[in-house]
Amino acid sequence: MLDRDSLTLEGLGNGGALEMFQASLQRALDNIQDPNTEPDATRKITLTVEIKPTKNRLGGQLKYYVRETLAGAQPQETTVLMGIENGVAVAAEFNGDPRQMTIDDAIDQGKIMPIKKEGTRD
Repeated sequence: MLDRDSLTLEGLGNGGALEMFQASLQRALDNIQDPNTEPDATRKITLTVEIKPTKNRLGGQLKYYVRETLAGAQPQETTVLMGIENGVAVAAEFNGDPRQMTIDDAIDQGKIMPIKKEGTRD
């Protein structure tokens, strides 16, 4: 006769089912701490156990798996400047004020005045 307590969640698949759940739980916890995900999104872990008995009901196949639903990445924004160069549409990411000259432009145009150290003659 079979022992009624021989099949448990802890022992299922020699501990494989519990191990799969723990790994999924860790991914969910990591996802919660990821600053790029929606902070208040619900995370979900489902442990499914399927049992397909034989026709005589004396045995069967048992399948188990874990599915998780984690929060996706939050939308991010950036500024893109667009224009036409040599008849071709172009775009570049820009994180400043397009009306302001860059330091490279100022150097190229000679618009930066050197600062003289006190007591020097240049």
